[in-house]
Amino acid sequence: MLRPSAPCDSSPDEERRADVSGRGHPKKRVRIAEPEQAVAKAASAQLLVLAEAGQGRKRVRPAQAQAQAQVEGDMADDGQRKANFSALLGHTNGLSRAGGKPAASRKLLIKNFKDKPKLPDNYTRDTWQKLHEAVGTIQNSTSIKYNLEELYQAVENLCSYKVSATLYKQLRQVCEDHVKAQIQQFREDSLDSSLFLKKINKCWQDHCRQMIMIRSIFLFLDRTYVLQSSMLPSIWDIGLELFRTHIINDKTVQNKTIDGILLLIEKERNGEAVDRSLIRSLLSMLSDLQVRKV
Repeated sequence: MLRPSAPCDSSPDEERRADVSGRGHPKKRVRIAEPEQAVAKAASAQLLVLAEAGQGRKRVRPAQAQAQAQVEGDMADDGQRKANFSALLGHTNGLSRAGGKPAASRKLLIKNFKDKPKLPDNYTRDTWQKLHEAVGTIQNSTSIKYNLEELYQAVENLCSYKVSATLYKQLRQVCEDHVKAQIQQFREDSLDSSLFLKKINKCWQDHCRQMIMIRSIFLFLDRTYVLQSSMLPSIWDIGLELFRTHIINDKTVQNKTIDGILLLIEKERNGEAVDRSLIRSLLSMLSDLQVRKV
């Protein structure tokens, strides 16, 4: 017969022992107070934020490292190209020696002359005589026996030794004497209007050609002494002034010139054939000489 089981009035200690004997491991039930749970949640949240920030930094660092590596690679490539270019040149133009050391600089010392150079005693007179002869051959339309470069150098030497003022006055006087001698051929009464105009035009053309040649020889004088003195006319202006003063301003020459030009214009208007190039040249002469008052 089975005996009726007795009511189970076991104590908590007995239940704990029975549970240990049945499963082998005791169950521990831990109850955490509410304030401790809040602190644990806050700590967990803070750890999560720090972890996410660390992951973001880890993501940024590889990009920065890649950019830095690319810059270093470009610098290395530039250095390699420069090295290859220097190797291709094969020389350093004297800026550095073998071994990469810079060449020592040398100082250039220029000493003054012990004595100031002087011209020979008769150099100025002989040189002007040579120049005077060259100007005379140009005015007479003959060949020059001296080289033009030699004459130009002679003018430069005289200007370098402070003879410019004297040279300018001598040249002006020679040109003036030549122009004065030309006026006599225009005072003849036997010349008709057409021949007179052709003669005055030829004289003007020859005078321009001569002054161009003379100026080419005395160009250094014209660009130094004359250019620095605002009150002095240039060599070309001297030629215009002399021709205007001694030829065109002469009453006989001026009246015959103007009357001859007006006569040619009248003939052309009447249908007669005239030399237009002669009229054009004479009008240009009057314009260059600034002869406007008729």
